[in-house]
Amino acid sequence: MNNRSNNYNDNFNSSEMKSNKLTVKLSKKEFVMNIVISVVASLFLLVGIVLVSYYAILDRVNYDDLNNVHITNSFREESEEPFSIDENVSQVTSIEPIEMYTGELLDDPMVLNILLVGAEIEKDEEYGRSDSMIVVSIDTRHKKIKLTSFLRDIWVEIPNYGYERLNVSYAMGGPKLLIETIEGNFGINIDRYIMVDYKGFSSIINILGGIELELTAEEIDYINWQMYKNNQVDTRHYMTDKPGLVRLDGREALWHARNRGNTATATEPGFAGDDWDRTDRQRKLISEFINMFKGANINEIYQIAQEIGPMVRTNFKKSEITSLLLNALTYLNYEIETMSMPGYYENIIDYRPTPTKRVIAIEDWNKARKDIAVFIYEDSIVA
Repeated sequence: MNNRSNNYNDNFNSSEMKSNKLTVKLSKKEFVMNIVISVVASLFLLVGIVLVSYYAILDRVNYDDLNNVHITNSFREESEEPFSIDENVSQVTSIEPIEMYTGELLDDPMVLNILLVGAEIEKDEEYGRSDSMIVVSIDTRHKKIKLTSFLRDIWVEIPNYGYERLNVSYAMGGPKLLIETIEGNFGINIDRYIMVDYKGFSSIINILGGIELELTAEEIDYINWQMYKNNQVDTRHYMTDKPGLVRLDGREALWHARNRGNTATATEPGFAGDDWDRTDRQRKLISEFINMFKGANINEIYQIAQEIGPMVRTNFKKSEITSLLLNALTYLNYEIETMSMPGYYENIIDYRPTPTKRVIAIEDWNKARKDIAVFIYEDSIVA
């Protein structure tokens, strides 16, 4: 009996042990599966959160398809006195009529032309004045980023309106009319535009922690004078930096970008410079802006885009912004080249042919169009 009992107990214990081992094995499998399921679920949740937050960022951008742009035939000058385009068609009598570009606009599927507009918008203005007009060309064919400044005082024909300075087209009809004016006079295709006003520009620079630029003593003094003159600081010499590499905040960078000098008066100091100098400063600023991102990772670019988004207006589509962000690290390592249109006192008839306006009249429009075409498209066009 005892033996049988022992045998029974032994058999029972043996079966129980096997059952326990099987239970342990099943528990391990279930445990691993639970971990896998949890990880996958967490990844899906994380991806979902990223996508939701990413599209929330895209929703903060101010989109404009250009179809609802209002075009007017009057605008406000710096003197705040309204006048009509028609009144100014014959003011510049020394300039031959401009022959508008009538051929097919130059285009290359591997070159994306983005018109970057910096505008000063007063309280009651719809569009304001475009003090900065730069075509940023992302050239994936030659792996370059090219910056072409269009001087604001170029005498152009505004489609269906007549002759005026280039930046007047923006004041009249916003980005749509400005794009039509550049395309109609210079013959290049503008794919997209981005507009930033003065306030947005300053905020973007501050979000980035400032920007470092090489400044002369006179450039530093100009910034100081403008901030003091406009009651932004209490002292005439707020910036005490020596000439050289200087870190500027948003307000200081804006005054630097607007600097085209001025004539001395009884109450105001004079500063050397003209619009070529101003556009040169703007291109250097944008070049440094690009260089600041070269060491960034995609997460940092994403975070900055989140902050900057609400401060810009554009006709980029959401899918196109996504593509730009995904390729940003590649584009940011492209070589940067710059030019101004027209070149420094090159191919112009006169800088001030009227007593009331600063006007830059291009002498040879075919040469001007070819210069831009060769710079932006290089060997992808027929010279």
